[in-house]
Amino acid sequence: MIRGEQGEPSFNLFGIKADSRWQGDAVSITTTEYREGLPMKEQASFRAYRDYESSFRDYISFLESNPRYREVLSVADKPEVFAEKLQEAGYATDPNYGSKIRQIMNRDSLMTLSMGSDGMKE
Repeated sequence: MIRGEQGEPSFNLFGIKADSRWQGDAVSITTTEYREGLPMKEQASFRAYRDYESSFRDYISFLESNPRYREVLSVADKPEVFAEKLQEAGYATDPNYGSKIRQIMNRDSLMTLSMGSDGMKE
């Protein structure tokens, strides 16, 4: 979780940066960006939200309003493909972004949440 100077949560679940189009609150942190394949530390501003719901709503709006994510949204029903398409569309500079997202999706804790007590998907 990205936190502000006083340790307050930003509720930014998707790492969306606060560029000139963003009119809301922001949190500035040191982050790792990849430039020409090399990791570099730099300061960046990220969007801050009042709660998790606002983060989810803005994420959807962010993807829907940007034409470069059109193909990504077309595979929203296939989470692993979705993660790869996000990386291909330039969502993150990390060259391993797609595989990292897949690793998170495949963690036991997330799999348990999507399964019922009988082991069947709910």
